[in-house]
Amino acid sequence: MMKDKELKELINHYNTFLGEVEQIQFTPDKQMPLKLDFVLSRATEFRPYNIVGTMGLSEIKLKGIYENCEIIMLLGEEWKFKLKNLNNNWPFELVNKIANAVYLSDTELGYGKYFINEDNKTFSPLTDMGVALIGIPAMLDRKFFELKSGKKKINFFLLITATFEELKLIKKIGGINFIQRYLLPEGESAFVIHNNTL
Repeated sequence: MMKDKELKELINHYNTFLGEVEQIQFTPDKQMPLKLDFVLSRATEFRPYNIVGTMGLSEIKLKGIYENCEIIMLLGEEWKFKLKNLNNNWPFELVNKIANAVYLSDTELGYGKYFINEDNKTFSPLTDMGVALIGIPAMLDRKFFELKSGKKKINFFLLITATFEELKLIKKIGGINFIQRYLLPEGESAFVIHNNTL
């Protein structure tokens, strides 16, 4: 459980850089040791996607350069936030799994790291994505990437999804090169998660 002061600083950080956020409740399918809370900044006329951010991952100290992290994801403006529905909650399940995998394996989180869904299945029947890739939220103000909270420094990473076909390329050239060569030139839309059949 995050301390009240840290929680306020985190919400204030999200509000400052994403516009007013609302807290949303999500209960994962399986109980895991690390429980995340989420904030939502809804799509606007100037930004055609929703931004969802985690609160709770930064409680734990990770290995590597980035010891305390949170994750954001960009969801299409058409996204429905009825989170008991599997077609709407799979990105939340995904972030929850990644956060707990990082926590339980005592590993690091960083730019270019990727995670493959179990049994090589897609994350949902409504998507052809089955790979999660960690990026930097370059579409946001660069000051968003880091929050200083007392002695702690919290970094914010972006969750990107990819297909199993794209995974072959990611394995060949690395996650960072894949993002820089193939996604960045396409612009913001390349980082937005959609349900294909919505």
